[in-house]
Amino acid sequence: MTNSGTQCPCLSGRELVDCCGPFEGAPHPSGEVSAEVAHASLRSLLLQALREGRTMQEMWFAFLDEQPDRLRESMEAATDRQILADHFLWDWFHRYSESRPLCRAARAVEATDLRGGSRLDEWALASWEPWEVVSGSEDTWTLHRIGADRRIAVRKSFAHHGFQAGDGILSRVLNHLGHRFLGLSVSVFSGAKGRRELQIGYDRILHEFGLSTQVHLRPDIHNEVWLPLHDRLFALALHLKPGGPSPEKSTTAILDTPRPELGGSTPRQSALHEFGRHKLRHWLQGLPESDRRMVETLLD
Repeated sequence: MTNSGTQCPCLSGRELVDCCGPFEGAPHPSGEVSAEVAHASLRSLLLQALREGRTMQEMWFAFLDEQPDRLRESMEAATDRQILADHFLWDWFHRYSESRPLCRAARAVEATDLRGGSRLDEWALASWEPWEVVSGSEDTWTLHRIGADRRIAVRKSFAHHGFQAGDGILSRVLNHLGHRFLGLSVSVFSGAKGRRELQIGYDRILHEFGLSTQVHLRPDIHNEVWLPLHDRLFALALHLKPGGPSPEKSTTAILDTPRPELGGSTPRQSALHEFGRHKLRHWLQGLPESDRRMVETLLD
């Protein structure tokens, strides 16, 4: 995450003076403000987070070392580099989600800007979600959450995030000063075919982790699965199709992975006592049929 020449630190690939430069030093007022002021404040705060991220060189290189070669080699477009930085800041940690780079950046920012640090903490709760672009213009876009009954109005954080009505997008949504903005990165799945690809890919990933596609992911609640799940969403955002585990490994993953819905226990552990079996019966209702049958064998 090094800055070369006068390129903008937001990784858009543009010159600083033509991208985020005009937004630097924007104030962070409290309360609801105009969309334009909120946008300037958001861009300024995102740049602060990215700059703090660049100081975490040891974490950055450890993060890169854990990425499969084929993912690192796909970093060609500027949007892909933003997706990589997004994944690093929001998702990467070893044990506790509070140690993610964005949370560390919040601690650094709050030393001089308490409100700014608090807003970074709020943004850190956002996960990548699949959206259908229903309608909109350059200013405001209406999105429908794929797989859930939720519709919101959002604004772009960056003009180079190009999509149109009918597309599917995978992005975080950041609340800031009374307005909603798309996150640091936006992965576009063009047209009806792309939306279907996004929905199938997202559903498959959440089902692998035993989660309903309608679940609202949070790092504090889904600490155990946050990083591996977002590793898979990272590959989806890059339009890559990682090879799935063998059937034997899938079985192990389903039955031997700790689940937040089971109080942090694995399905096998939960099946050993009556209260755990009660939780299992509720949890398996949201699983795909093949996984449900597998878990039901623990209740026989």
